[in-house]
Amino acid sequence: MLVKDMLKARENKEMKMIDLVEKYGLSDRTLSGRLKEIGFQWVAKEAKYNFFGTDESVYNLPLDGF
Repeated sequence: MLVKDMLKARENKEMKMIDLVEKYGLSDRTLSGRLKEIGFQWVAKEAKYNFFGTDESVYNLPLDGF
């Protein structure tokens, strides 16, 4: 699954963080930390990740590859 697909699924409430954690065998802190490293920040009021980075090619990274 690509980062952009995960973000879309999270926004549409089709997938929860626990689903991703179980699928990829990571902790929720590890996954959140990796998303932060590539330029995303969780916004609790909007319940979604916003992009604050400069390189938009991260949207096409596979979740299991970063």
